[in-house]
Amino acid sequence: MEIMIAASIFVLLTGLCFGSFLNVVVLRAFSGESISYPASKCPTCQKPLYWWHNIPLLSYLLLGGKCYFCKTHISWQYPLVEAITAILFLLAFLKFGMSAHLIFLWAVIFMSLVIAITDIKEHVVFLMHCFAFALIGLIYHAGATGIMALNGTEITWLDNPLSSSVLGLIFGGIIMLLYFGVSYIMAGGKMAMGDGDIYIAMALGACYGREKIWIIIVLGFLIQALITGVLFEYRLLQEKNYKLFGGILAVAILAVGYGLSNKFGLFEENVIYLLGYTIALIGTAIYVCRQLLGKVLGSKTEGLAVPFGPALVLAGFVVMFFNV
Repeated sequence: MEIMIAASIFVLLTGLCFGSFLNVVVLRAFSGESISYPASKCPTCQKPLYWWHNIPLLSYLLLGGKCYFCKTHISWQYPLVEAITAILFLLAFLKFGMSAHLIFLWAVIFMSLVIAITDIKEHVVFLMHCFAFALIGLIYHAGATGIMALNGTEITWLDNPLSSSVLGLIFGGIIMLLYFGVSYIMAGGKMAMGDGDIYIAMALGACYGREKIWIIIVLGFLIQALITGVLFEYRLLQEKNYKLFGGILAVAILAVGYGLSNKFGLFEENVIYLLGYTIALIGTAIYVCRQLLGKVLGSKTEGLAVPFGPALVLAGFVVMFFNV
């Protein structure tokens, strides 16, 4: 028990250090600077930081969230990213134990967060990050295939980790490319999504394999729809459009209720209940659709664009930790 606690603390500290380095990778991708030179400095006053200014999480607390020199507030991104990285590293360790596979998962977590953060901050996906991410998956699965061959495991050209990684990369790219084309046409020749999402899906496919990339993309769309729906409802509240807000909320509640009722067999016992519920659901949905067509598809929908990359990354984490 004591060994496990000590190992968990070590993993947390390791995650904090990698989270601190992750912030450097993200910020210097935007500035174009090397990740190793020059030394860390305040982005406002440009003064080089002392060593104790770079202690993950602790420095932020000791400095009170302000620069030691110019007293400018330090972005909450630094401690938040460090904490998230440490927590994900620890969860992966507790679930999979210490092994070569864990090191690979840590690399996947690290690169996933890098891509998600740049996409959230500036809606930018760097090709070099996606390339490195995909390369990690290909190298790891190539090594796993080689070990299987050395151990005498019978493998075919299609049924091995490397083939799964390569096909995952290809399938991820094809699926998102098709979605890119369809959304471009439906949006009337406008960019409805960035091409960076294609590269993210390819990298995730290389790491998770051909069987999991389908699940990740589907989950990604569901997560994206949920996030966009919540933001959209918030926008409606700001605009005081209570009719449409209530209509969408009612459809969501009725849809969840419909699923639960069907699961517990309530519809089988009462046909009248099924008929009434169905009429209410369809009627509310029609009302909402009419409101959307009349008002939402106009100028009031502007500013609701949400990057898809973070949803794909989150879907990957769901697959990783819950064996979906």
